[in-house]
Amino acid sequence: MTPHLTYQILTKRPDLIKDRLPDNWYSYGYKNVWLGVSIESQDQMPRLDILQSIPAYRRWVSAEPLLGPLDFWERFDAFDVADNQLAWIVTGGESGLGQNYRPANLDWFRQIRDDCLAYDIPFFHKQHGGNKKINGVWGGRELDGRTWDEMPI
Repeated sequence: MTPHLTYQILTKRPDLIKDRLPDNWYSYGYKNVWLGVSIESQDQMPRLDILQSIPAYRRWVSAEPLLGPLDFWERFDAFDVADNQLAWIVTGGESGLGQNYRPANLDWFRQIRDDCLAYDIPFFHKQHGGNKKINGVWGGRELDGRTWDEMPI
């Protein structure tokens, strides 16, 4: 009833999505509803496989807080990227005051960015994470001299 709005639904429990979809979801969902999963480390990568099995117009991944390197290559090959089956990846590090965060390695973000560039998937990097703000975000946002604010068309 609100096609002028875009809804980004994000979960760590994609196995629960199918039972919660409306009856008229059909074979690809609604154009204004994006289904996403949170993946913090390689151990959670099976969440993407579950997401792939769910009908959706747009699917996306939030790799935050990123706690280790992620290898998307096999999953990218399984998706029909040209058909927007995986339309967006967002990354970010963990933040917190004092020492209450787990630092991210910038190479983890770079690898995801490079994978996205290779497969023409929009890449959005929110923050490096940390316990100090740089230019208004935890740990800063610039990755190799620029900010990455790509969005699906």
